[in-house]
Amino acid sequence: MQTNSILKESIAAGKDEMLLLTNAIADDVRFSVQHQIALDKGYFFIDVWKDGLNHCYLSNANSWPGENYLFEKIQETVSKLREICKEFDITVTSTPAKPNNVVPLSNAHVPPKVQLRSGTMFDYTNIKHMLFDIEDIAHALSNMCRFNGHTNKFYSVAQHSVLVSELVPEEHALAALLHDAAEAYCGDMVSPLKQLLPVYQSIHTTIEQNLYRSVGVEWPVHACVKDADVKMLATEVRDLMTPHPAHWAFISDQVPCEEIIHPLPPMGAKELFLDRYFSLQAKAAALAANA
Repeated sequence: MQTNSILKESIAAGKDEMLLLTNAIADDVRFSVQHQIALDKGYFFIDVWKDGLNHCYLSNANSWPGENYLFEKIQETVSKLREICKEFDITVTSTPAKPNNVVPLSNAHVPPKVQLRSGTMFDYTNIKHMLFDIEDIAHALSNMCRFNGHTNKFYSVAQHSVLVSELVPEEHALAALLHDAAEAYCGDMVSPLKQLLPVYQSIHTTIEQNLYRSVGVEWPVHACVKDADVKMLATEVRDLMTPHPAHWAFISDQVPCEEIIHPLPPMGAKELFLDRYFSLQAKAAALAANA
C-alpha cells in the first residue's frame, strides 16, 4: 500500500511538471503545442511543433498497461520537455508541486551546487559548462558502496566500473568504465528509488551526456555495456548479497562471471580505476596517432 501511495504521488508530481514545462514551451512564440493531460481519466498526450513546420516531439500514454507504465512514460516525457527547454533557452518560471511526502528543508538558502574533492564547485543549473576531473570521479566512486551499502563487505562503484569495463570489447571499454561516472556528481541512487524520481533522472542523464562528450566517448553507449553491467550485477548478487532469489528473479537467466569478486578498500579501488582509465586513454591516443 505504501508503494502504491508513493507511486500515485509521484505520478501527480510528474503531471504537475509536465504541465509546467508544456505551458512554458507553449508560451514561446516559436512553438505550437497541443496537449491534453487527463491522468484522472488515465491518459495524456503532448504534441510539440517548432515554427509551425518542424515536429519536435509527440508523447502519449494511457494507464491500461498499469500505473508503472504510465509513470515511465511521464518520466520520459518530462525528460524530453526539459531537453527542449534547455536547447531553446526557454525559461521555466516556477517549480512543480511536490508530493505530500516531501519534507521541506529549513529556511536556510541551499544553492544547487556541491563542492568536489578538488575544491571546485559543481553547479547543477549549469552542467554543460562544468569541467569533469577524472580524479574527482575516481575519488567519489571509490568511496561509494554498491547496493546502497547493503553488501556483506564494502564494495565500491569504482571497482564495479572497472570489472564491467573488462567484460566488453576494448573499443567500448572506456564507455563501460565511465557508465556510472555521473554518480560522482549526483550520488549512487538505487534503481528502485531512481525510477520514482524523474527530476533526478533528467539531471543524471544531462551530466552523463556532457561527461561522455568531454572525453570523446559516444553517447548513448553501445548495448554491450548494459549487457556487461547486468552480468556483473548477477555476479555481485552471488558474491556480495544475502540470498534472496525472489527479488533477483529478473536476472535469474544471467550467467555470472566465473571469477569471485574480492572487494578492495577505497584507496585500492581508486588506484585501480585511475590505472584502467589512463591505460585506455593511452591506447586510444596510440591508435589515433597511427591512423
